[in-house]
Amino acid sequence: MKLLSVLVLVITTGTACSGSGTAPSPSPAHGHVVTIKTGVNPAGIAAGGDYAWVANSGEGTVWKIDLATNRVVDKVLVGDPTALAGCESRNVHQTPHGDFRIRNCDLPKAVATSSGAVWAGKGDTKSLVRIDPASDRVVATISVGVEPWYIVASDTAVWLSDWRTNTVVRVDPTSNSVVATVAGLAAGPTGLGLSPGAVWVASSRDNTLTRIDTATNRVAATLATDPTPLPVTYAYSSVWVRNEFHEGNGTVQRVDPATAQVTATIPVGPIAGRDGIDGLAALDGGLWVAGLQLERIDPASNRVARRLNHTCAAVTAGAGALWTVDLAYAVSRVTP
Repeated sequence: MKLLSVLVLVITTGTACSGSGTAPSPSPAHGHVVTIKTGVNPAGIAAGGDYAWVANSGEGTVWKIDLATNRVVDKVLVGDPTALAGCESRNVHQTPHGDFRIRNCDLPKAVATSSGAVWAGKGDTKSLVRIDPASDRVVATISVGVEPWYIVASDTAVWLSDWRTNTVVRVDPTSNSVVATVAGLAAGPTGLGLSPGAVWVASSRDNTLTRIDTATNRVAATLATDPTPLPVTYAYSSVWVRNEFHEGNGTVQRVDPATAQVTATIPVGPIAGRDGIDGLAALDGGLWVAGLQLERIDPASNRVARRLNHTCAAVTAGAGALWTVDLAYAVSRVTP
Protein backbone atom coordinates (compact mmCIF):
# COMPACT_ATOMS: atom_id res chain seq x y z
CA MET A 1 0.00 0.00 0.00
CA LYS A 2 1.42 3.37 -1.01
CA LEU A 3 0.64 6.74 0.49
CA LEU A 4 -0.30 9.06 -2.35
CA SER A 5 1.31 12.20 -1.03
CA VAL A 6 4.85 13.02 -2.15
CA LEU A 7 6.76 14.89 0.53
CA VAL A 8 9.67 17.27 0.06
CA LEU A 9 11.43 18.20 3.30
CA VAL A 10 13.86 20.80 4.48
CA ILE A 11 17.50 19.86 4.02
CA THR A 12 20.34 21.46 5.96
CA THR A 13 24.03 21.21 5.20
CA GLY A 14 27.20 21.62 7.18
CA THR A 15 30.81 20.59 7.26
CA ALA A 16 31.81 17.69 9.47
CA CYS A 17 33.90 18.82 12.43
CA SER A 18 34.07 22.44 11.35
CA GLY A 19 30.73 24.09 12.06
CA SER A 20 27.77 24.90 9.84
CA GLY A 21 28.00 25.59 6.15
CA THR A 22 26.14 28.39 4.41
CA ALA A 23 25.38 27.10 0.93
CA PRO A 24 23.01 24.18 0.47
CA SER A 25 24.20 21.41 -1.81
CA PRO A 26 21.96 18.57 -3.00
CA SER A 27 25.02 16.40 -3.54
CA PRO A 28 27.40 16.91 -0.61
CA ALA A 29 30.99 17.77 -1.32
CA HIS A 30 33.88 16.09 0.44
CA GLY A 31 33.62 16.66 4.18
CA HIS A 32 29.99 17.79 4.20
CA VAL A 33 26.81 16.64 5.92
CA VAL A 34 23.30 16.81 4.48
CA THR A 35 20.57 16.23 7.08
CA ILE A 36 17.10 15.14 5.99
CA LYS A 37 14.17 15.32 8.37
CA THR A 38 12.20 12.06 8.51
CA GLY A 39 9.15 10.62 10.25
CA VAL A 40 8.83 9.46 13.85
CA ASN A 41 11.71 7.38 15.26
CA PRO A 42 13.86 6.45 12.27
CA ALA A 43 15.23 3.02 13.16
CA GLY A 44 17.23 2.04 10.10
CA ILE A 45 18.42 3.17 6.69
CA ALA A 46 19.63 1.31 3.60
CA ALA A 47 20.92 2.72 0.31
CA GLY A 48 20.47 0.73 -2.87
CA GLY A 49 20.29 1.74 -6.52
CA ASP A 50 19.27 5.38 -6.91
CA TYR A 51 17.56 5.67 -3.54
CA ALA A 52 17.98 5.43 0.20
CA TRP A 53 15.21 3.89 2.29
CA VAL A 54 14.40 4.83 5.90
CA ALA A 55 12.39 2.70 8.35
CA ASN A 56 10.30 5.17 10.38
CA SER A 57 9.44 2.90 13.26
CA GLY A 58 7.09 5.28 15.05
CA GLU A 59 4.70 5.69 12.15
CA GLY A 60 4.82 2.39 10.27
CA THR A 61 6.34 3.71 7.05
CA VAL A 62 9.39 3.30 4.85
CA TRP A 63 10.51 6.56 3.24
CA LYS A 64 12.23 6.80 -0.14
CA ILE A 65 15.01 9.37 -0.63
CA ASP A 66 16.29 10.30 -4.09
CA LEU A 67 20.10 10.13 -3.97
CA ALA A 68 20.42 12.73 -6.73
CA THR A 69 18.52 15.41 -4.79
CA ASN A 70 18.54 14.13 -1.20
CA ARG A 71 14.80 14.68 -1.10
CA VAL A 72 12.02 12.41 0.12
CA VAL A 73 9.99 11.38 -2.91
CA ASP A 74 7.59 8.81 -1.48
CA LYS A 75 6.37 6.98 1.62
CA VAL A 76 5.32 3.32 1.71
CA LEU A 77 2.87 2.30 4.43
CA VAL A 78 3.90 -0.91 6.22
CA GLY A 79 1.67 -0.94 9.31
CA ASP A 80 0.18 0.99 12.21
CA PRO A 81 2.38 1.08 15.34
CA THR A 82 -0.47 2.53 17.41
CA ALA A 83 -2.24 -0.83 17.13
CA LEU A 84 0.57 -2.52 19.10
CA ALA A 85 -1.09 -1.87 22.44
CA GLY A 86 0.78 -2.87 25.58
CA CYS A 87 4.09 -3.71 23.92
CA GLU A 88 6.08 -0.77 25.22
CA SER A 89 8.05 -0.32 28.42
CA ARG A 90 6.13 2.07 30.64
CA ASN A 91 9.08 4.41 30.93
CA VAL A 92 12.44 4.57 29.14
CA HIS A 93 14.14 4.89 32.54
CA GLN A 94 12.60 1.56 33.60
CA THR A 95 14.41 -0.19 30.76
CA PRO A 96 18.08 -0.66 31.68
CA HIS A 97 20.88 -0.30 29.15
CA GLY A 98 21.11 -3.36 26.96
CA ASP A 99 17.46 -4.33 27.42
CA PHE A 100 15.92 -3.48 24.08
CA ARG A 101 12.27 -3.76 25.12
CA ILE A 102 12.16 -0.02 24.49
CA ARG A 103 11.95 -1.05 20.81
CA ASN A 104 9.02 -3.45 21.20
CA CYS A 105 6.56 -1.05 19.55
CA ASP A 106 8.83 -0.20 16.61
CA LEU A 107 7.19 -0.90 13.24
CA PRO A 108 9.16 -1.40 11.10
CA LYS A 109 12.28 -2.09 13.14
CA ALA A 110 14.65 -2.51 10.20
CA VAL A 111 15.06 -2.10 6.45
CA ALA A 112 17.43 -3.66 3.91
CA THR A 113 17.88 -3.69 0.15
CA SER A 114 18.83 -6.27 -2.44
CA SER A 115 18.62 -6.32 -6.22
CA GLY A 116 15.09 -5.24 -7.19
CA ALA A 117 13.72 -5.33 -3.63
CA VAL A 118 13.42 -3.41 -0.39
CA TRP A 119 12.75 -5.46 2.77
CA ALA A 120 11.12 -4.28 5.99
CA GLY A 121 10.10 -6.10 9.16
CA LYS A 122 6.46 -6.16 10.24
CA GLY A 123 6.56 -7.18 13.87
CA ASP A 124 2.83 -7.00 14.60
CA THR A 125 2.06 -9.85 12.19
CA LYS A 126 5.49 -11.55 12.38
CA SER A 127 6.03 -10.90 8.69
CA LEU A 128 8.64 -9.69 6.25
CA VAL A 129 7.43 -7.12 3.75
CA ARG A 130 8.83 -6.88 0.21
CA ILE A 131 8.60 -3.50 -1.49
CA ASP A 132 9.10 -2.99 -5.23
CA PRO A 133 11.47 0.01 -5.51
CA ALA A 134 10.13 0.84 -8.95
CA SER A 135 6.45 1.12 -8.00
CA ASP A 136 6.91 1.84 -4.25
CA ARG A 137 4.28 -0.77 -3.46
CA VAL A 138 4.25 -3.75 -1.13
CA VAL A 139 4.34 -6.73 -3.49
CA ALA A 140 4.68 -9.56 -0.95
CA THR A 141 4.08 -10.10 2.78
CA ILE A 142 5.91 -13.22 3.95
CA SER A 143 4.94 -14.95 7.17
CA VAL A 144 8.21 -15.64 9.02
CA GLY A 145 6.90 -16.65 12.46
CA VAL A 146 9.14 -14.19 14.30
CA GLU A 147 9.35 -10.45 14.89
CA PRO A 148 12.08 -9.14 12.55
CA TRP A 149 14.45 -6.95 14.56
CA TYR A 150 17.36 -6.74 12.12
CA ILE A 151 17.60 -7.66 8.44
CA VAL A 152 20.53 -8.31 6.12
CA ALA A 153 19.92 -9.14 2.46
CA SER A 154 21.76 -10.41 -0.57
CA ASP A 155 20.46 -11.40 -3.96
CA THR A 156 20.19 -15.04 -2.83
CA ALA A 157 18.99 -14.79 0.78
CA VAL A 158 17.34 -12.47 3.27
CA TRP A 159 18.23 -13.07 6.92
CA LEU A 160 16.39 -11.65 9.90
CA SER A 161 16.90 -11.91 13.64
CA ASP A 162 14.40 -11.98 16.50
CA TRP A 163 15.70 -10.61 19.80
CA ARG A 164 12.80 -12.05 21.80
CA THR A 165 12.71 -15.66 20.60
CA ASN A 166 16.47 -16.23 20.02
CA THR A 167 15.86 -17.14 16.41
CA VAL A 168 17.26 -16.32 12.96
CA VAL A 169 15.19 -16.92 9.84
CA ARG A 170 16.32 -17.27 6.21
CA VAL A 171 14.00 -16.23 3.37
CA ASP A 172 14.48 -17.09 -0.30
CA PRO A 173 13.88 -13.88 -2.32
CA THR A 174 13.10 -15.90 -5.45
CA SER A 175 10.14 -17.75 -3.92
CA ASN A 176 9.37 -15.25 -1.13
CA SER A 177 9.28 -18.11 1.35
CA VAL A 178 11.06 -19.23 4.53
CA VAL A 179 13.70 -21.86 3.77
CA ALA A 180 15.36 -22.16 7.19
CA THR A 181 14.69 -21.31 10.83
CA VAL A 182 17.68 -21.43 13.17
CA ALA A 183 16.27 -21.59 16.72
CA GLY A 184 17.83 -21.92 20.15
CA LEU A 185 20.52 -19.29 19.65
CA ALA A 186 22.14 -17.48 22.56
CA ALA A 187 19.86 -14.88 24.13
CA GLY A 188 19.01 -11.72 22.24
CA PRO A 189 19.98 -12.07 18.55
CA THR A 190 20.33 -8.61 17.03
CA GLY A 191 22.93 -7.55 14.48
CA LEU A 192 23.63 -9.62 11.37
CA GLY A 193 26.61 -9.62 9.02
CA LEU A 194 27.29 -11.59 5.84
CA SER A 195 30.71 -12.99 5.01
CA PRO A 196 31.57 -15.55 2.31
CA GLY A 197 29.76 -18.74 3.29
CA ALA A 198 28.42 -17.48 6.60
CA VAL A 199 26.03 -15.18 8.39
CA TRP A 200 27.22 -13.83 11.76
CA VAL A 201 24.74 -13.08 14.55
CA ALA A 202 25.34 -10.98 17.66
CA SER A 203 23.46 -12.15 20.76
CA SER A 204 23.21 -8.98 22.80
CA ARG A 205 21.89 -10.50 26.03
CA ASP A 206 24.41 -13.34 26.11
CA ASN A 207 27.54 -11.52 24.88
CA THR A 208 28.29 -13.92 22.06
CA LEU A 209 28.81 -13.93 18.30
CA THR A 210 27.58 -16.93 16.33
CA ARG A 211 28.63 -18.13 12.88
CA ILE A 212 25.90 -19.84 10.84
CA ASP A 213 27.06 -21.80 7.79
CA THR A 214 24.93 -20.62 4.84
CA ALA A 215 25.39 -23.95 3.03
CA THR A 216 23.81 -25.96 5.85
CA ASN A 217 21.92 -23.24 7.78
CA ARG A 218 23.46 -24.62 10.98
CA VAL A 219 25.52 -23.07 13.75
CA ALA A 220 29.21 -23.62 12.98
CA ALA A 221 30.91 -21.64 15.76
CA THR A 222 30.20 -19.43 18.77
CA LEU A 223 32.62 -17.08 20.50
CA ALA A 224 32.44 -14.75 23.49
CA THR A 225 32.47 -10.97 23.03
CA ASP A 226 32.66 -7.93 25.26
CA PRO A 227 29.34 -6.83 26.83
CA THR A 228 26.28 -6.18 24.66
CA PRO A 229 27.32 -6.85 21.08
CA LEU A 230 24.96 -5.37 18.51
CA PRO A 231 26.08 -4.36 14.99
CA VAL A 232 28.07 -6.81 12.88
CA THR A 233 29.66 -6.35 9.48
CA TYR A 234 32.16 -8.08 7.21
CA ALA A 235 34.88 -5.87 5.74
CA TYR A 236 38.60 -5.96 5.03
CA SER A 237 38.61 -9.78 5.22
CA SER A 238 37.38 -9.69 8.82
CA VAL A 239 34.17 -9.78 10.83
CA TRP A 240 33.66 -6.74 13.08
CA VAL A 241 31.29 -6.46 16.05
CA ARG A 242 30.63 -3.39 18.15
CA ASN A 243 30.05 -4.05 21.88
CA GLU A 244 28.15 -1.21 23.46
CA PHE A 245 28.63 -1.26 27.22
CA HIS A 246 32.23 -2.05 28.12
CA GLU A 247 33.23 0.25 31.02
CA GLY A 248 30.69 2.91 29.98
CA ASN A 249 32.04 3.28 26.46
CA GLY A 250 32.44 0.34 24.15
CA THR A 251 34.72 -1.75 22.00
CA VAL A 252 34.89 -3.00 18.46
CA GLN A 253 36.24 -6.52 18.16
CA ARG A 254 37.81 -7.89 15.00
CA VAL A 255 37.25 -11.57 14.30
CA ASP A 256 39.04 -13.91 11.90
CA PRO A 257 36.18 -15.55 9.97
CA ALA A 258 38.24 -18.70 9.32
CA THR A 259 39.04 -19.42 12.97
CA ALA A 260 36.19 -17.54 14.68
CA GLN A 261 38.75 -16.00 17.02
CA VAL A 262 39.06 -12.38 18.17
CA THR A 263 42.22 -10.85 16.71
CA ALA A 264 41.88 -7.28 18.04
CA THR A 265 39.84 -5.32 20.59
CA ILE A 266 39.58 -1.59 19.88
CA PRO A 267 38.23 0.93 22.43
CA VAL A 268 35.58 3.30 21.03
CA GLY A 269 33.33 5.97 22.48
CA PRO A 270 29.84 5.61 23.95
CA ILE A 271 26.67 5.03 21.99
CA ALA A 272 24.04 7.71 21.43
CA GLY A 273 20.31 7.40 20.96
CA ARG A 274 17.91 4.58 21.72
CA ASP A 275 19.15 1.19 22.88
CA GLY A 276 19.02 -1.46 20.20
CA ILE A 277 19.77 0.77 17.20
CA ASP A 278 23.34 0.67 15.92
CA GLY A 279 25.45 -0.02 12.85
CA LEU A 280 28.92 -0.27 11.36
CA ALA A 281 29.96 1.07 7.95
CA ALA A 282 32.94 0.23 5.75
CA LEU A 283 33.92 3.14 3.48
CA ASP A 284 37.11 4.33 1.79
CA GLY A 285 39.40 1.92 3.60
CA GLY A 286 38.03 2.53 7.10
CA LEU A 287 35.42 1.14 9.45
CA TRP A 288 33.04 3.78 10.86
CA VAL A 289 31.38 3.51 14.26
CA ALA A 290 28.34 5.53 15.40
CA GLY A 291 27.95 7.25 18.77
CA LEU A 292 28.54 10.62 20.38
CA GLN A 293 31.06 11.06 17.57
CA LEU A 294 31.53 9.23 14.30
CA GLU A 295 34.79 7.32 14.66
CA ARG A 296 36.89 5.81 11.89
CA ILE A 297 38.92 2.69 12.67
CA ASP A 298 42.00 2.10 10.52
CA PRO A 299 42.04 -1.65 9.79
CA ALA A 300 45.81 -1.52 9.22
CA SER A 301 46.51 -0.37 12.78
CA ASN A 302 43.30 -1.48 14.56
CA ARG A 303 43.00 1.98 16.11
CA VAL A 304 40.59 4.89 15.92
CA ALA A 305 42.28 7.20 13.43
CA ARG A 306 39.67 9.93 12.96
CA ARG A 307 36.64 11.43 14.69
CA LEU A 308 33.86 13.58 13.25
CA ASN A 309 31.69 15.76 15.47
CA HIS A 310 28.47 14.15 14.32
CA THR A 311 26.29 12.42 16.90
CA CYS A 312 24.22 9.52 15.62
CA ALA A 313 22.57 6.30 16.73
CA ALA A 314 23.60 4.16 13.75
CA VAL A 315 25.68 4.34 10.59
CA THR A 316 25.73 2.44 7.30
CA ALA A 317 27.42 2.98 3.95
CA GLY A 318 25.87 3.46 0.52
CA ALA A 319 26.29 5.48 -2.66
CA GLY A 320 29.81 6.52 -1.68
CA ALA A 321 28.74 8.11 1.60
CA LEU A 322 27.94 7.37 5.22
CA TRP A 323 24.26 7.37 6.17
CA THR A 324 23.40 7.98 9.81
CA VAL A 325 20.28 7.63 11.92
CA ASP A 326 20.25 10.82 13.97
CA LEU A 327 18.56 11.71 17.22
CA ALA A 328 16.00 14.36 16.24
CA TYR A 329 13.84 12.46 13.73
CA ALA A 330 16.40 12.82 10.96
CA VAL A 331 18.98 10.98 8.90
CA SER A 332 22.18 12.40 7.47
CA ARG A 333 24.30 11.78 4.42
CA VAL A 334 27.93 12.28 5.44
CA THR A 335 30.76 12.53 2.91
CA PRO A 336 33.86 12.21 5.08
